Amino acid sequence: MIRKIVLTALVCALLPPAAAQADTFKSVPATGLTWTRHGVDAAAYARLDNLAKFLPRRDLKFVLEHPRQTTQSAAGSPSLGQVGPGAVSAFKWSDRDNTGKWIPQGITGSAAAQADGLIGGHRSLLVSWYQDTAASPARVSFVNADSLDGATYNSATLVIPSGRTVRPIKTHAGGIAWYTHYLFVAETDVGVRVFDTNYILGAKKLPPTADLNAPFVLPQVGFYRQAKGAGLTFSFVETDRTAPALITGKYQDKKYNRRIVRWPLDPNSGLPALQASGAWKMPASNVQGGLMHNGRLLAASSYDPKASGGIGELVSGLPDQPAAHFRWPDGAEDLHYAGTSNRVYSLTEKSGDRIVFAIDASSVGLTP
Repeated sequence: MIRKIVLTALVCALLPPAAAQADTFKSVPATGLTWTRHGVDAAAYARLDNLAKFLPRRDLKFVLEHPRQTTQSAAGSPSLGQVGPGAVSAFKWSDRDNTGKWIPQGITGSAAAQADGLIGGHRSLLVSWYQDTAASPARVSFVNADSLDGATYNSATLVIPSGRTVRPIKTHAGGIAWYTHYLFVAETDVGVRVFDTNYILGAKKLPPTADLNAPFVLPQVGFYRQAKGAGLTFSFVETDRTAPALITGKYQDKKYNRRIVRWPLDPNSGLPALQASGAWKMPASNVQGGLMHNGRLLAASSYDPKASGGIGELVSGLPDQPAAHFRWPDGAEDLHYAGTSNRVYSLTEKSGDRIVFAIDASSVGLTP
């Protein structure tokens, strides 16, 4: 009996993870996966309009054309060498943001918001950051992505309107998605927060405790809260422009088969439906970002049990079909698909090696 147990344990230890669970994005029922909308109504916009009487309203064109910081070359980044499909472009943040208390998490771009990828005459990338403190405030950086060589950027603190002033939001901001003028920010145990990029406000008149020294603030206009019993975690969120939808999913340490969920978007209002239209179990653990495009799913994991040195993996596949696995950087976070260039963007959070990089989407099975 002892010999049999030892032999069985040895065989299991030699089997790859796919032998222990289905190596596919397995379709599961979306029944009961609902959420409710709060705000994003006339009363919420009245509060924003009232705030805009005291704080100047700035469009994205103004924000991008008045940058405070400049990115730098990512040459020599250890993370770039860990991108299995190979990076086609990349940058590193300014010295101040490459280290420090702000930690990058989510990524999206104007290619998710608009079909032509242009807003205010520019292509842009948006990145969310949080501080690993008790207060845990968050901000979004607006990167002028017309060229990633020497790209410039500006930031806005995420805030709650409060009369003539604002207060920073306590959130991890683990993922962001953009559709039309709405920015959706993942709120781990709740759902998503909603912001309107038409209401970026100048922060010059605010005290440092409100704007956290950012030149702009972005006030929340509402949120979506998961229904009781849905059992979801919102670690990340991304836009799927094909039959538009939000894609949300769960991070869990060394736990496979967590769900990734699809929420249809109304192409007229730009807001999500209250009932999910699909759900799948992911053949990876520690998933930091996921997306869907033309029916194919991607999941970016910061843990690959087959790799050494803490390297992650990118998993790509059609639902219920064998998935493909690619080497992925240590410390990589969210994903963003840019259909205008057929690229997949991601970013890393490790202090001293905080980069944004892109791969050719066709190398992982995505086509425009």
